[in-house]
Amino acid sequence: MAVTLDNIIDTLLLESGQYISDLSPTLLIKEKVELMIERELGLYSRYLPTKVITRMRLYNGKIFSIPEDGFIPTAISDIRTDRLIPNGYTVAMVPGSVHNYYWRYDKPILYLRYPDQEYIVHYIADHVYDKVNKTISIINIHDRFITMLVGRFLMTVGRSRRAFTVADIPITSDASEMISEGKELYETTLQEVRTNSAFNLAIVI
Repeated sequence: MAVTLDNIIDTLLLESGQYISDLSPTLLIKEKVELMIERELGLYSRYLPTKVITRMRLYNGKIFSIPEDGFIPTAISDIRTDRLIPNGYTVAMVPGSVHNYYWRYDKPILYLRYPDQEYIVHYIADHVYDKVNKTISIINIHDRFITMLVGRFLMTVGRSRRAFTVADIPITSDASEMISEGKELYETTLQEVRTNSAFNLAIVI
């Protein structure tokens, strides 16, 4: 599950009334939209971080980084290893928890007194915009984050239009309304995000 930069731009243009089928869409500088995305992701992640369970190689002194891992955990809640146990006439792989006496995570470094091998890791992390693939993982087009972006986009376009001082330019006529609508949409959605915050829950699960 992921949303692309093109998905986001199409939604911004559509929801803000800047795009109509068969007409040339408003020209946007994609790097500016990416900057907006990264800024809003930081705020969104404070309340609704991504919670993931994955299998990965761990070792003592591992330093998590965006280039190597694609994420930096805000917190690691559990580390498990596969251990062999008898199950009748067969052998089954059962995940067993590594007691936190044997590991400590000081972002971004993991200290682990267990063998260098693959583990099942439960962690939470900030959402990350992948500039190479132009995507945000674990977010879809219907998430509140996208609604926040639409509100921010409306405010930004409205303020840009209001900055025009040349008389008789229709583009400035609805600037104040766009700012007001965008602000209301943004603040309402942000309040919903705060109300539904899963940050503390994500740490303990």
